[in-house]
Amino acid sequence: MPSFQDSSGEAYQVMGTAAHAYNLLSSPTLSINAEFTVVPDAFQTPEVSSTLLGSLGVALCGGGGSSALLLELDVATGRVHSPTDADEPALARAAARGFSFELQRYVCRVEAMRCEWEAPCAAPPCAAGVESGLSRARLHLRDPSPLGAPLTFVRNALVRADATVDCRDFRTWPAAAAACDALRRGEAPEARREEWALLLTMPQTRPRHRFPFWELQLPPPRGNATARREAQRLVHGLLGQRAILPPSTRAVRASNRAMSRQLARGFVEAYFGEEGAARPREEAASPAAGLTSLDRMKANTLNPQGQGAIEGVHEHYRLPSLHSHDFRYSRFNCSPGSAEDERRRFAPPYEAYLKQTDDEPSA
Repeated sequence: MPSFQDSSGEAYQVMGTAAHAYNLLSSPTLSINAEFTVVPDAFQTPEVSSTLLGSLGVALCGGGGSSALLLELDVATGRVHSPTDADEPALARAAARGFSFELQRYVCRVEAMRCEWEAPCAAPPCAAGVESGLSRARLHLRDPSPLGAPLTFVRNALVRADATVDCRDFRTWPAAAAACDALRRGEAPEARREEWALLLTMPQTRPRHRFPFWELQLPPPRGNATARREAQRLVHGLLGQRAILPPSTRAVRASNRAMSRQLARGFVEAYFGEEGAARPREEAASPAAGLTSLDRMKANTLNPQGQGAIEGVHEHYRLPSLHSHDFRYSRFNCSPGSAEDERRRFAPPYEAYLKQTDDEPSA
């Protein structure tokens, strides 16, 4: 299941529901959704057996109150494109709004037993190497931004090796031959064993042997507690709410129990916004719609749906489609004039946050 790590280093998981979209990160000018996709039986392991992040839906809001620019990061190909117009120059339009993507592919050279990130080959002849099936896209944000440094989307893959390796095939490549021989004798260093096995089988690996999925890596937080608290207030989502200054598990559960009591008394709605369509209204209005279960759980434990780490329950982040960005905790606002209003309103805190250095005291 998708595993997230907050800025304090604590890991938590949200299994979600396969074939449904959830919000990962929401800020005034950027929103990121992911389709949770089920892991096929052939690729399941004891560690990975339920869901992973499939294709991503990204919404960008530039200046001037323009409408949101929608992009899709396709999990099958790693391509960044417009979901509404395949011929639209999506990356150029993103750059015009102050956002830029840096695309790279992970290319391996078996003869040297080495892999490197490289820019995509625009036209042949291309540098020699074996495509690993991995790629990444770095999203450089508008400045100022509460997230600061670039976000990185990594297209990883589960690999089902289905190949027989003969070490004699590598005899003209000393590094590969030595690695193969060490693996055959059971003498390969434990830290390199899996990497070497993947490299040596890579020439025979086909797309059907890989199950691709996305991972979202956020930059480490900077600044003191005051600056980080101001920045965190502007970022939410399953991952975003813990990206800068995550609350303790005990604080999350206390907040959710308070919300549960308000829900039971009719002071708040269980769902609102577009995701209200995800459940029948009569079910959504029930106090048993999820929050009350938090009262029965230990304050310092997490469960597979993120409870204890996230505000509310995972279904509060579920969306009717990959490119819908309105949900209970959304911070994204691309209505006319809103982007510039947010920029002017929060520019001083943003700038103070960005000026902080890693060696300044932080909480």
